Amino acid sequence: MRRTVGFAAFLLASLSIISASGAADFTRPADGKLTDKQVTAYIDIKKDQFQALKAAGAAANGTQSSAANLAIAMKLNEKLDAAITAHGMTKDEYNWVDGQVGKLWMIAVWQYQWDEHGKPDIEKQIKAKQDDQDAAKAKLATYEQAQKDGKRVLTKDQKDAAIQSATSDKDSIAQEVKDRENDLKSAKDEVAGHEKDAADADALAKNPPADVSADDRQGYIDGKKNDAQSARDAAKDSKSKVTDVQKALDDAKTRLAAAEGKVKSPDVPVTDEEKAQVKDENQKAIDDAKTTIDGDQQGIAALKETLAGGSPMLTQLMSDPKDKPDPDNLALVRKHITEYLTAMDMQKMLDAQ
Repeated sequence: MRRTVGFAAFLLASLSIISASGAADFTRPADGKLTDKQVTAYIDIKKDQFQALKAAGAAANGTQSSAANLAIAMKLNEKLDAAITAHGMTKDEYNWVDGQVGKLWMIAVWQYQWDEHGKPDIEKQIKAKQDDQDAAKAKLATYEQAQKDGKRVLTKDQKDAAIQSATSDKDSIAQEVKDRENDLKSAKDEVAGHEKDAADADALAKNPPADVSADDRQGYIDGKKNDAQSARDAAKDSKSKVTDVQKALDDAKTRLAAAEGKVKSPDVPVTDEEKAQVKDENQKAIDDAKTTIDGDQQGIAALKETLAGGSPMLTQLMSDPKDKPDPDNLALVRKHITEYLTAMDMQKMLDAQ
């Protein structure tokens, strides 16, 4: 506790010495303007003084008596004065510059954070939303044209995959068409065979062979009539089979034409079901693009409004004529804020975002 009290007393003494005014050989400018030379010299003085303060603080940290602390403080005062003189200033000029910079450096930090972090971040967000909006507008145009043309929107990879799939389907269906054509020929041959059998049986029923005896003639005729009817019944069944096979062949040919169409134009739907599906897909994409564009427009407008307003803290400060800092002095301090904070070992403040 005694060490803490002694060190606190030392700091109070140091602060008292630092604030002491020197000879009044400096005339404050009527316009209150700082010069670049004054600001850079002041920063160099601060750097030397800060190092002297650190060294004195380390020395005073182990002392217990006020006399020792006072001796350290007096020596420190000499070093502080020497730093001012070494950089071509009087105490009066230094104290005036110190007062001006003291009112401005934190504002300059806010300005730096806005210029280096806040503003670029908002500009980056605006750029990202503008890019997103441009992409949505391009998407909207693409899908509106596709909806007008009745086509499906496909990427190159999707188009290549669709062609590959359609080609595979085409080859498979082409083989199916050949199989159905063979089935149809077989079915028609069956009909022709049964009809020939019926005609032959009918002819024999009308004109039995000469070697058929009179006693067997009627039985022979009746048998041939039965054979003819059986052949006609079989022909009827075969004709029904021909109808079924023809239907299957027609269906296969329709599917083959559709597959060939997809190979040539994979983005064009063929069936009514596909057309309805594509229409719904296109409309959904159009609605999504419009929603994105509208949202981006609102976001961009809000971000631009924020950007135009600048740093909220600076805007509020600048709005009060009484507390509004001199813009030229602030510009000088802002110009050298990195050097100032480095001299004071506070450069990490610039990292705050």
